[in-house]
Amino acid sequence: MTTHLTNNRLLGDIFEPFFDDVIGSTISSVKANRFSYSKEDESYYAEVEIPRFTKEDLSITLNDGILSIKGEINKDRVMRTVEKHYSVPRDAAPDKLEASLKHGVLRVSVPKSDKAKSLEIEIKETD
Repeated sequence: MTTHLTNNRLLGDIFEPFFDDVIGSTISSVKANRFSYSKEDESYYAEVEIPRFTKEDLSITLNDGILSIKGEINKDRVMRTVEKHYSVPRDAAPDKLEASLKHGVLRVSVPKSDKAKSLEIEIKETD
Protein backbone atom coordinates (compact mmCIF):
# COMPACT_ATOMS: atom_id res chain seq x y z
CA MET A 1 0.00 0.00 0.00
CA THR A 2 1.23 3.49 -0.84
CA THR A 3 0.32 6.37 1.48
CA HIS A 4 0.90 10.10 1.11
CA LEU A 5 0.18 13.02 3.45
CA THR A 6 0.22 16.70 2.66
CA ASN A 7 -0.83 20.06 4.05
CA ASN A 8 -0.39 21.79 0.70
CA ARG A 9 -3.28 23.23 -1.25
CA LEU A 10 -1.87 22.02 -4.55
CA LEU A 11 -0.57 18.48 -4.59
CA GLY A 12 1.36 18.78 -7.83
CA ASP A 13 2.05 16.51 -10.76
CA ILE A 14 3.75 13.84 -8.68
CA PHE A 15 0.43 12.69 -7.21
CA GLU A 16 -1.54 12.53 -10.46
CA PRO A 17 -3.98 11.01 -11.22
CA PHE A 18 -5.16 10.19 -7.70
CA PHE A 19 -7.26 12.87 -6.03
CA ASP A 20 -4.97 15.64 -7.15
CA ASP A 21 -6.19 19.04 -6.14
CA VAL A 22 -6.63 20.32 -9.68
CA ILE A 23 -9.01 23.12 -8.87
CA GLY A 24 -7.53 24.23 -5.56
CA SER A 25 -9.18 24.78 -2.22
CA THR A 26 -11.10 27.54 -0.57
CA ILE A 27 -10.97 27.36 3.19
CA SER A 28 -12.10 30.00 5.59
CA SER A 29 -11.88 29.51 9.35
CA VAL A 30 -10.46 26.01 8.86
CA LYS A 31 -6.68 25.96 8.77
CA ALA A 32 -4.55 23.59 6.68
CA ASN A 33 -6.81 20.58 6.38
CA ARG A 34 -4.54 17.57 6.30
CA PHE A 35 -5.09 15.38 3.28
CA SER A 36 -3.78 11.87 2.81
CA TYR A 37 -4.42 9.16 0.31
CA SER A 38 -3.51 5.59 -0.32
CA LYS A 39 -3.79 3.26 -3.25
CA GLU A 40 -4.24 -0.48 -3.01
CA ASP A 41 -4.70 -3.18 -5.63
CA GLU A 42 -8.48 -2.84 -5.74
CA SER A 43 -9.30 0.66 -4.39
CA TYR A 44 -8.26 4.24 -3.71
CA TYR A 45 -8.70 5.93 -0.33
CA ALA A 46 -8.52 9.60 0.64
CA GLU A 47 -8.81 11.24 4.06
CA VAL A 48 -9.35 14.91 4.88
CA GLU A 49 -9.25 16.27 8.42
CA ILE A 50 -12.26 18.52 9.00
CA PRO A 51 -12.61 18.96 12.77
CA ARG A 52 -15.90 20.09 14.32
CA PHE A 53 -17.92 19.23 11.20
CA THR A 54 -20.69 16.64 11.39
CA LYS A 55 -22.16 14.72 8.48
CA GLU A 56 -25.13 17.12 8.57
CA ASP A 57 -22.75 20.06 8.01
CA LEU A 58 -21.18 18.49 4.91
CA SER A 59 -22.15 17.73 1.34
CA ILE A 60 -20.20 15.63 -1.15
CA THR A 61 -20.90 15.71 -4.87
CA LEU A 62 -19.29 14.14 -7.91
CA ASN A 63 -19.61 15.92 -11.24
CA ASP A 64 -17.55 15.25 -14.39
CA GLY A 65 -14.86 13.39 -12.45
CA ILE A 66 -14.48 16.13 -9.81
CA LEU A 67 -15.26 15.26 -6.19
CA SER A 68 -16.42 18.33 -4.24
CA ILE A 69 -16.55 18.49 -0.45
CA LYS A 70 -18.37 21.47 1.03
CA GLY A 71 -19.26 22.24 4.61
CA GLU A 72 -20.59 25.06 6.72
CA ILE A 73 -21.03 25.53 10.46
CA ASN A 74 -22.77 28.65 11.77
CA LYS A 75 -22.94 28.50 15.58
CA ASP A 76 -22.54 31.07 18.33
CA ARG A 77 -21.59 33.89 15.96
CA VAL A 78 -18.76 31.79 14.53
CA MET A 79 -18.92 30.63 10.94
CA ARG A 80 -16.69 27.88 9.61
CA THR A 81 -16.62 26.79 6.00
CA VAL A 82 -14.64 24.30 4.00
CA GLU A 83 -14.63 23.70 0.27
CA LYS A 84 -12.30 21.23 -1.43
CA HIS A 85 -12.24 19.86 -4.98
CA TYR A 86 -10.36 16.76 -6.10
CA SER A 87 -10.01 14.94 -9.38
CA VAL A 88 -11.10 11.31 -9.17
CA PRO A 89 -8.71 8.83 -10.85
CA ARG A 90 -9.64 7.86 -14.39
CA ASP A 91 -9.59 4.15 -13.55
CA ALA A 92 -11.98 4.52 -10.59
CA ALA A 93 -15.59 3.36 -10.45
CA PRO A 94 -17.29 6.61 -9.30
CA ASP A 95 -20.72 4.99 -9.00
CA LYS A 96 -19.31 2.90 -6.11
CA LEU A 97 -17.76 5.83 -4.20
CA GLU A 98 -18.36 5.76 -0.42
CA ALA A 99 -17.70 8.29 2.35
CA SER A 100 -17.62 8.11 6.14
CA LEU A 101 -16.88 10.62 8.89
CA LYS A 102 -15.29 9.65 12.19
CA HIS A 103 -13.64 11.90 14.80
CA GLY A 104 -13.30 14.81 12.38
CA VAL A 105 -11.76 12.76 9.57
CA LEU A 106 -13.69 12.33 6.32
CA ARG A 107 -12.69 9.10 4.55
CA VAL A 108 -13.59 8.59 0.91
CA SER A 109 -13.07 5.27 -0.84
CA VAL A 110 -13.57 4.33 -4.45
CA PRO A 111 -12.80 0.95 -6.01
CA LYS A 112 -11.00 0.64 -9.30
CA SER A 113 -13.32 -0.12 -12.18
CA ASP A 114 -13.37 -3.58 -13.71
CA LYS A 115 -12.26 -2.00 -16.98
CA ALA A 116 -9.04 -0.82 -15.31
CA LYS A 117 -8.00 -4.25 -14.07
CA SER A 118 -5.39 -6.02 -16.16
CA LEU A 119 -6.26 -8.97 -18.25
CA GLU A 120 -3.94 -11.66 -19.42
CA ILE A 121 -4.29 -12.23 -23.14
CA GLU A 122 -3.74 -15.66 -24.54
CA ILE A 123 -1.33 -15.80 -27.47
CA LYS A 124 -2.48 -18.17 -30.15
CA GLU A 125 -0.05 -19.95 -32.38
CA THR A 126 -0.66 -19.47 -36.08
CA ASP A 127 0.80 -21.34 -39.03
